[in-house]
Amino acid sequence: MHDRLNDASPAAVTPVTSRHAVGSDPVAVMPPLRSAVIGALLITAGPLSMGVLTPALPLLAQELAIAPSHVTLLISLYLGAFAICQLLAGAVADCIGRRRTALVFAAIYVVGSLTGMAAESLWLLIVARLLQGVGVSSGLVVSRAMVRDQYSGDVASSVFSVTNTFNAVLPLIAPFAAALLLQVAPWRSVFAMMTALGIVMMIVSLLFLRESLPPSHRRPMQLRARLDDYVAILRHGAFLRMAMTIGLCIGGIYTMTAGLPFLMMDRLGLGTLGFGLVTMSQTSCFVAGSLLATRLSRRIGSARVTSLGIAAIFCGGVLFVLLPVATHPAPWSYMAGIWLWVMGNGLAMPGLVSETLRRRSEAFGAASAVLGFLQIGVGFVGSLTLAAVFADPVAGITVLVPLAATLVLVMTLVDRRVSARAATAGRG
Repeated sequence: MHDRLNDASPAAVTPVTSRHAVGSDPVAVMPPLRSAVIGALLITAGPLSMGVLTPALPLLAQELAIAPSHVTLLISLYLGAFAICQLLAGAVADCIGRRRTALVFAAIYVVGSLTGMAAESLWLLIVARLLQGVGVSSGLVVSRAMVRDQYSGDVASSVFSVTNTFNAVLPLIAPFAAALLLQVAPWRSVFAMMTALGIVMMIVSLLFLRESLPPSHRRPMQLRARLDDYVAILRHGAFLRMAMTIGLCIGGIYTMTAGLPFLMMDRLGLGTLGFGLVTMSQTSCFVAGSLLATRLSRRIGSARVTSLGIAAIFCGGVLFVLLPVATHPAPWSYMAGIWLWVMGNGLAMPGLVSETLRRRSEAFGAASAVLGFLQIGVGFVGSLTLAAVFADPVAGITVLVPLAATLVLVMTLVDRRVSARAATAGRG
């Protein structure tokens, strides 16, 4: 994959000689590998901050004398701010450009992280987490929009493969990494780590991120105009079908993550280290899927690779329920389906994201924001449903995981059927 990104220099990505000289044709201002690395860094804070605080919650609640039911607000409110503010970040990115947006929101994230380090009460921690949620909301938006600004086709898919790997892998490894840190440092060290990450994001955005949206293509920050952008996106059936498919793919992982501790530790008896290793195993599967996607896309095309990924997700969701019944309930029998799902995500995500954003010819920041909102929003709804509807979280994920997998397949089939009809009508 690195060879592919290195070989595609800015001049080779597009034949256009002046920036955006032909309509909305993408024009590269950075090498693809540089864009991939910067995009991955911008994405890092969102999923990392979502999972890294989880192991610290019991210590935090004990030291500050906060009820466990109240301390969970630090997760749910963060997710809510993260999801909703992506819509704001999309409008800002289309108005002032990608680079300035990254800098402003990274600064907000740093302020929130510093507030968390100094917090002595639940309310100040809530303020800190809300600020962090706002701050990370631009990561997905800016990284995807700047890729769509610059590249298309297989080059865009290769860049998305790198950034999507970070977006899906970090929620899986963040709790384990934080648990190791907490063995030698107090809970405030988690906020110190997030502060350092925010500062690095600001430095990289300032020194290495080049603006990919020229002033002539920026959109005025007018509330009515921005609302019109989002209404137009939500009415764009082709875009929305693909965006919902991506939301279900990623949201399914977040829902799994919310229920897995109860299944693996409470029901199957794994210890903390064993559960950490199980979590890490998902990371290997996603990375393997992403690497395989890059190799296969050169041979059979990204569309077929995406189809393989969707099939793997569906089979993984079904296997998650059936294999423990057919054999016996054990960590491996449940994880087999999850491994297949996560690998399917690695296969499908590059092509899905590239195709989804390709279907929008303008307001790429707003389109990327809606896409990110659906990803985090579906996960948020799934985790809330797990807590509010099901008394037993294990029973909840055995229902929600195969349901999400089935919906992924259904949405894909519906999209292809509708797209085929539209293509036939267009030729007619």
